[in-house]
Amino acid sequence: MGTVLMVASAGGHLAELFRLRARLPGADADTVWVSTDHPHSRSLLAGCRAHFVPDAPSRDWRAALRNARLLRPLLRELRPERVFSNGASVAVSVFVQAVLLGARADYVENSVRVRGPSLTGRLLRWVPGVRTHTQYRSWASRRWHFAGSVLDEWQPAAPAAVPALQRVVVTVGTEAWPFRALFQALVPLLPENAQVLWQHGSTEVGDLGLRGVHSLPAAELGAAMAEADLVVAHSGIGSAIAALDRGKAPLLVPRRAHRGEAVDDHQADIGEELARRGLCTFCEVGQLDAERIAAAACRRVARVAQVPPLDLGPP
Repeated sequence: MGTVLMVASAGGHLAELFRLRARLPGADADTVWVSTDHPHSRSLLAGCRAHFVPDAPSRDWRAALRNARLLRPLLRELRPERVFSNGASVAVSVFVQAVLLGARADYVENSVRVRGPSLTGRLLRWVPGVRTHTQYRSWASRRWHFAGSVLDEWQPAAPAAVPALQRVVVTVGTEAWPFRALFQALVPLLPENAQVLWQHGSTEVGDLGLRGVHSLPAAELGAAMAEADLVVAHSGIGSAIAALDRGKAPLLVPRRAHRGEAVDDHQADIGEELARRGLCTFCEVGQLDAERIAAAACRRVARVAQVPPLDLGPP
């Protein structure tokens, strides 16, 4: 098999596609990654053959066109045989050109899209030659083939005894929007003597009396989660996967559009889906209390022994 191109924006999209790569047909071939340039993508793809383009914010079509131009020489050089993506706009920058060069293109909609496709997905489904897949049977259709889910890889495990919180990780990922309400709610609820890693991203937290970090390399954040008694995170798929991979069922709190924390409310959908599967504790920021935090700290997950490949249809 020729070159396989893996395409995803930094953050939750890339974390999920990186997780799914072993279940994609042909992913063990000559693989090249394309992502937006961010400390997260640089650290996650360290050691991989990868190309980075400038960030392209959601619905910024000028940035998507710019990245398409930047990637044109790479695509012509590689002439990939297969292309996989789960979003976001960098998929649009790549897919049309890749199909014109003869590649088979499979778009697997990101798992956070519980109710229906994203704008990227709605655009790509009309591109001739692009095969579109969903991770949810509930909205599968003639145009959207059900492929399986990244969430099939974990199951609830026996709870752990956590008499007192000693180490806590709080992370809000790489979002460009602040999530101040979460930090304001957690500061008085976490024990004063607990060692807390506050990864605050774009949120201003200096006046809340805590010392945090803007972002961490993926490996460093994962190591901290593995040692933590509790992981609290925004309800983003990247943060959730990082916690699940370390055997932790995170306490997930969704960003809300009406507070200016996200472009829409899809984080509530994925948080509810994870909770339905028994893989997290999910609540709104106003529902956080000491009892819920203590209960969440005891929850654990385990890897499913045999997970089938994604079903992307006939070759």
